[in-house]
Amino acid sequence: SASKALGQQREKTFALERESSNLQERLAKQDRTREEDVKAVGKTYESLVLALKDEIAQGQVTILERKGKVTVDVREDILFAPGEATIRPEGLMFLERVLPTLRNAPERLIRIEGRTDHGAAPAKPYATHWELSAARAINITRHLERLGIDAALLAAAACGEERPAADSGRPEERTHNRSVSIIVQPKD
Repeated sequence: SASKALGQQREKTFALERESSNLQERLAKQDRTREEDVKAVGKTYESLVLALKDEIAQGQVTILERKGKVTVDVREDILFAPGEATIRPEGLMFLERVLPTLRNAPERLIRIEGRTDHGAAPAKPYATHWELSAARAINITRHLERLGIDAALLAAAACGEERPAADSGRPEERTHNRSVSIIVQPKD
């Protein structure tokens, strides 16, 4: 009958309206989450710039914010002696300065990348630059864990000399290749 068909049509209309309303709520929630995420990334960036303003001014550190990631590139000599993987006292103090910012980014993965260049052979027991860069990244990661960063949020990677940050061969770029990157990025 016509009234039954009309009733069924009304039910379908109400169901579609409910579905549309639910979808709008989910989209609004995603927008709020994305907005909060952008603010959190901006806050992490600003906090690191403030904590490391002296090193930035001296050209020892560069900080970049892009695509939801904040990358801190740290020159080798702040953290390590040439060819070594043991963190220098100055490097330990440096990590203490970035620690509060890293602690305030609990929903983020903190990735440490070691990077070397084609320079002099690394000190023993490191047979290759790749092994040296791996040991450096691991040592920093372990130190951050000792300082209270959740191990589940930490990752270490070795780039060695195979993935240079810059590769024109100019001296200032070779220095940039002897570095460590601290990358604060989304967990997914």
